[in-house]
Amino acid sequence: MIRRILKQLLYGLFYLIILGAIGSAIYLGYFRPEETCFDNKQNQGETGIDCGGPCVLCELRSAELIHGDIQVLPSGEGRVTLVTEVESRNSPYDADIDYVFKVFGAFGEEVSSVAGKSSVGRDGVRYIIAPGIQIKEEDISRATFDISGFKWLTEEVEHPYIVDIEDLKTATSGDSIKISGGIRNKSYSSIPAVRVSALVFDKDDSVIGASFTRVINVQLSEDKMFTIFFPEGEDLINRVDNAKTKIFWEVTN
Repeated sequence: MIRRILKQLLYGLFYLIILGAIGSAIYLGYFRPEETCFDNKQNQGETGIDCGGPCVLCELRSAELIHGDIQVLPSGEGRVTLVTEVESRNSPYDADIDYVFKVFGAFGEEVSSVAGKSSVGRDGVRYIIAPGIQIKEEDISRATFDISGFKWLTEEVEHPYIVDIEDLKTATSGDSIKISGGIRNKSYSSIPAVRVSALVFDKDDSVIGASFTRVINVQLSEDKMFTIFFPEGEDLINRVDNAKTKIFWEVTN
């Protein structure tokens, strides 16, 4: 009698194990929430909660790229220049970005776009300039700026480019402004091209003009001169505060 009861208990336990295995398989296959990088759990090989492994690096969890307002500046007869700034926050790495400016006409239609590439240093700011767009300022209803793609540069560059800006001079002639100077390549290799940009400000620290030039093929230890021209405009000449001019550079292809 006791043996019979034990046998029944063993059979019952066996069936429970089978049913439990089937239930677990059904749960895991159909009902268990999928592991993601947004489930507030450390799983799927993550090194922290929702970071590392297949997810974003933990040191980039709070990193972001944000841009400021877009300024539309007169740039000569029937042309404008667009300026904005992109800021990197909470990142230990530099970033390469793809961007696009769009200009919309009086009826909301897109009339022009300018796409480009740039880079932003870790926790730094980069001014982005789209000069000489052919449209009258009064014909613009709005302008937009979007970061269409970006990549955090998580691998250190063994020999980064190093450029010095030297002998800066600001000259006015008639109603125009030009900024000249030299660049010196202090890198370990030649540089295909350097984009040298300039912003001019008024006494209230407002940007009133922006332009850039490209210096091509700067060899190792070479010095090259550059000149950045701004469009003619009596208003620009009268308002500019030369002491507040900002110059910055970046390597391009």
